Amino acid sequence: MESIPRFFAPPAGSFFLLGPRGTGKSWWTRRAFPDALTLDLLEPATERRLLARPELLEGFALGMRKPGPIIIDEVQKVPALLDVVHRLIERRRGWRFILSGSSARKLRRGGVNLLGGRASHEAFYPFMAGELADRFDLEQALHHGLIPGVLAAPDPLRALDAYCDLYLREEVQAERLVRNIGDFARFLEAIAFSHASQLNVANVARECQVERKTVEGYLGVLEDLLLVERLPAFTRRARRALVTHPKLYLFDAGVFRALRPAGPLDRPEEIGGPALEGLVWQHLRAWRGWGGGGRAAGKRHIAFWRTRAGTEVDFVVSAPGELVAIEVKNTGRVRETDVAPVAAFLDDYPVGRGILLYRGSERVVERGVLCLNVADFLRDLHPAHTLREAAGISISRSASSAHPTQRASPRAFYPFMAGELADRFDLEQALHHGLIPGVLAAPDPLRALDAYCDLYLREEVQAERLVRNIGDFARFLEAIAFSHASQLNVANVARECQVERKTVEGYLGVLEDLLLVERLPAFTRRARRALVTHPKLYLFDAGVFRALRPAGPLDRPEEIGGPALEGLVWQHLRAWRGWGGGGRAAGKRHIAFWRTRAGTEVDFVVSAPGELVAIEVKNTGRVRETDVAPVAAFLDDYPVGRGILLYRGSERVVERGVLCLNVADFLRDLHPAHTLREAAGISISRSASSAHPTQRASPR
Repeated sequence: MESIPRFFAPPAGSFFLLGPRGTGKSWWTRRAFPDALTLDLLEPATERRLLARPELLEGFALGMRKPGPIIIDEVQKVPALLDVVHRLIERRRGWRFILSGSSARKLRRGGVNLLGGRASHEAFYPFMAGELADRFDLEQALHHGLIPGVLAAPDPLRALDAYCDLYLREEVQAERLVRNIGDFARFLEAIAFSHASQLNVANVARECQVERKTVEGYLGVLEDLLLVERLPAFTRRARRALVTHPKLYLFDAGVFRALRPAGPLDRPEEIGGPALEGLVWQHLRAWRGWGGGGRAAGKRHIAFWRTRAGTEVDFVVSAPGELVAIEVKNTGRVRETDVAPVAAFLDDYPVGRGILLYRGSERVVERGVLCLNVADFLRDLHPAHTLREAAGISISRSASSAHPTQRASPRAFYPFMAGELADRFDLEQALHHGLIPGVLAAPDPLRALDAYCDLYLREEVQAERLVRNIGDFARFLEAIAFSHASQLNVANVARECQVERKTVEGYLGVLEDLLLVERLPAFTRRARRALVTHPKLYLFDAGVFRALRPAGPLDRPEEIGGPALEGLVWQHLRAWRGWGGGGRAAGKRHIAFWRTRAGTEVDFVVSAPGELVAIEVKNTGRVRETDVAPVAAFLDDYPVGRGILLYRGSERVVERGVLCLNVADFLRDLHPAHTLREAAGISISRSASSAHPTQRASPR
């Protein structure tokens, strides 16, 4: 098989890279670090030398012309090397260690130096379908699995049998991980019957005719060899009696097929169903482990959900901004009973979304559950993307109106945009109630807003134990509302909340993980003046800002109305950036602010292909010269740019080359598929003063 790039993105420093044999760790490390010093402990001579004298590693490192990457393959064979690695890292000379291995068992034994956090722990997995792209074949994956070494073999089935024997002979027997290899062989066959189902250790022990503690020991061996994982039950805020025993999954669908003997009385679904469910599991596991280059990995959790009455959802995935229930069915058509478990889960967790993965080609929504082809989903699943992006639709419970074969842009990522509401958009209502769909649909939006903010305090933050002191966090929320649409001063916020600065940074991280705030960077490209660089902060919705920001008797209207209007424009620009060009242009649209040390500030500077636009927002009904002065100053420094002033008045005029237009009109016309110039309806060039102030010119 030709060279296939992997999705794995290595961390910046030294790291352990652990994964089952044959997954391509050695292949990847040699291609990712072609100039590295490599020590392969699978070579008997190298292993013997370093086993006898681990300190030789220090000589190898000092002998390098320039400190750089050092790969130690199968590091668990000589654990004493880690003491030397520790010393070399402490010298801070520029060495970077890539420590690969196929067994964590020796590394976890007492006394082994795991480098005390100086090296991160990363995992390596079989191929993901997206890595294979058009070469991915579902049937082949279900029968042969996705281990690179197996797929590259001339006879994959024979290679699979040899692979399973390898672990019996080399890893288990040669390393003396178990005493009785015959009992362990019977255990492997028995455990294959537990794949993709709840684990009953007592039953497995009875089938193998060994003690329960022996089975627990064997399971520990498989977990240390990274061959199985126990999937916990999802029990958060349970409304029903739920089971809590974990499910068990082998790491690869092909290994399951090789270990699970097919008898004459077996029905096809007894093997095909668990194989398909396990294939989805191994993709979700890699998506979790490699998520966001490692940053999001610790925040992605996978579980299953099963009631005492027997209703079960195969996977429940919780990640920042999403809770998704996934059911896998080895069938070519969707029946009502197939979606019933996910629908039951959504009844208990209405904020969740539901997916049914099946073998059919139709993309449909049944009872609020998105049903889509399992192979398509697996090909689109990428660690850097969310599950919603892999599904290509909002998968909300009201999504039944979506065309079954057409991918809709994700609806639930942001509140409404004014253009989506069209004539129903009301600026005053948006400024007071915000644009969260659930709030707008409530009979009493203000009460719904208060409940919404309480939800994040009570359910998301307190119940999930994201912060230790909920009282401090409540005060922080109120303090942070005063920073909305202004430069963030963490020290001031900490002083107001009477907490440490690092606590405020932690709280901000919680809000960012919950997608409730974003820090807006400063625009400093090719600066001609002294500029500030501290970011501004925005809450994600104008209504949430109003709910969190208490209005005092001494507050001037502009102290609340101004930030609310600026924040409303921000949340529209954020959605425009995120959904731009159906996602293709999103990464090329950047939003910042511009502020000189002298205090001249432009609220937003938008750079996108073909345009650089400065936008100022004013909560006023008429335009004054001082209102357009900041944008004009920006255009003096960046003459290729264009300028817009958004205000509450109805006149469409140009002042000092800055187009002044009604903010509500602009927001209604703003569409992710269009440019800002198209939303403004004019070229907005500095010479545009000749344009008729009340007539829209076609974009130049």
